[in-house]
Amino acid sequence: MIALALLVLAACHWHTQPGGSRSTLVLHSRGPSDTLLARMDSVLFSYYLLKDDMVNQDTASADTAVLQLSSVITAVPLSRIKNTGQFDQAHGMAISLQGEITGFAGEDTREGKLEEFQMISDITYDLVRTVGLQNQTVYRQYCPMAFNYRGAYWLSNRRQIENPYFGREMLDCGQVRETMKY
Repeated sequence: MIALALLVLAACHWHTQPGGSRSTLVLHSRGPSDTLLARMDSVLFSYYLLKDDMVNQDTASADTAVLQLSSVITAVPLSRIKNTGQFDQAHGMAISLQGEITGFAGEDTREGKLEEFQMISDITYDLVRTVGLQNQTVYRQYCPMAFNYRGAYWLSNRRQIENPYFGREMLDCGQVRETMKY
């Protein structure tokens, strides 16, 4: 039992070690319009509302937030992406994201919603990396203990860890794995 407690403490306090950020990327958008980037900023803002509701273990508010995220994604003018390959990637991700949002809304348990949230987080990360943002810093954070030590990522606009997978139970469990500056 003591060994398990020590393992939990070691796993959850990685973020306090010096140099906790694994990488810092300074990313520049690849020519998308200001309107497209502004809408992507709205997608990320809506994602953060969902993430904060998961941190607070408020699944009723999370259900509302995920519907807002769905609405905002629909309004992203991906057709303004001139590069065909980049458009195809972003379009596919947007479709996948809508599917995971539908899955989230259909889940009845917090555990089921967390599984969907993980997928929403991963696809949102890929979409942001593909399309870009305007003047934002995004922290990709990681909890090694989520899903029975399978681990899971999420995005945050704050460096401070607020774990959506464990909420108040282990709020600061995790570490910043990547910092993206746009």
